[in-house]
Order: sequence, then structure tokens, then C-alpha cells
Amino acid sequence: MPLGGPMADESTALTTSDNVEVLPGPVDDETIERVVEKLKELHRGATLKLALDIGQIIIEDIYGSDLEAWRSRGVKDASFSKLAERKDLGMSRSTLHRAVCAYELSTRIGVSLRKHLSLTHLRAVFGLPHEDQERLLTQADEQGWTVAQLEAAAQGEEQPKRAGRPRLPGIVKGIRRLDKLTEDEALFGNLDEIDALDPEQVDVLLAKVRGVKLACERLQERLMARAGTGEE
Repeated sequence: MPLGGPMADESTALTTSDNVEVLPGPVDDETIERVVEKLKELHRGATLKLALDIGQIIIEDIYGSDLEAWRSRGVKDASFSKLAERKDLGMSRSTLHRAVCAYELSTRIGVSLRKHLSLTHLRAVFGLPHEDQERLLTQADEQGWTVAQLEAAAQGEEQPKRAGRPRLPGIVKGIRRLDKLTEDEALFGNLDEIDALDPEQVDVLLAKVRGVKLACERLQERLMARAGTGEE
């Protein structure tokens, strides 16, 4: 019988069928949970390390490794502004600012040695007095706080406040929430979705974005004026 006849086809099919590998079933939930925790830890560490590396480069090269120079000049520094304006860098001014703040904070309290802390944990205490930053981050690390728990503590909503310490102004809470929104991938991670909107939707959203932009510009002007006073 010819090699290409029915018998050959049947034999081939049988061989293929016999060699089909039966895949194992899914692993148990405990294994999945262990993998998730490992991946989260890896991502958390990599994100924090990247921010600290960025902050270190900026402090060393722009501020001559002088953290006091950063604390006194900050984002008002002309060199920092020049860096932030580089379109080819692919990093926003706020990203660079957070990286330097994280590096400055890490040099004071050894953030990299505290395995439970992430960059988002650090962001929750930006703007607080130094002693409060160290106290809250130490508690967060030792007690395994989530970012939400740390944010609540930083805002004085769940943890006892120190005597005489005023509650955070609404403007501070509002800016922190706005800052978190800018990193929301659902909002800013896929701008190509705009192409699928109809013209009416685009007009409505454009009007809203312009309104937000004007509000942010007014807020920026007030903050810059306040920063320019040199007051603490």
C-alpha cells in the first residue's frame, strides 16, 4: 500500500494521540498565594530601588551630594527644572520629585533595610515632620501596615495624634489624592482609548480636563507664592 494511503494516516493519528501530554491540574491555593507574595515583594523592591537610584543620581550630580542643598532649594532649583523639562527623559516632574524625596528619606531612616516598605508607603508620609516620618514608617514596617493604614495614620484618622498637632488641612489631603490619581493606570495608562471616543464625548471630556487644568494652575500659583516666601 502506498506510504501516503489510509493506513499511514491512521498510524500517524494514533501516534499523535498516544503522545499527547496530559497537563497537570492547577496547583493549590496556598502555592498561588506564595507565588503572589513573592512577585509582590519583587515588584515592590524593584520599584523602590528604581526610585532611590533616580533620586541618588539627581542628588549627586545636580546638588553635589548635598542633601541640605536639596532641602533648601528643592524643585525651585533651576537645574532641577531644566532636567524635568526634558521631554526625552520620559519622566514627569512629579516622578523625579518623588524619587528625590524617597532618597532623602531613605538616607535618614534606612528605608532600604525595611523589607515591608514600598515607594507608596514612603509617599504617604511626604511632607510630614521628620520625626513623624520615622515614627510612622517604623510602625508600618514592624506591624506590616498596608498603604491605606499608613495613610490613615499620617492623616491622624485612626492613630492617636500627638498633643498639639493640628489635623491635616483638606488641601493637603486633596493634593495627595490627586497625586495618586495621576498614577492610576486605568486613567492615564492607555491614552489610545481616546481614539475610540465619539466627538461629543471628546468635547465633554476636554472641557472637564481644561477645568481641572485651570484649577491646578491656580493651586500651583498659590503654592509657588508660598514656597517663595522662604517660610517653613
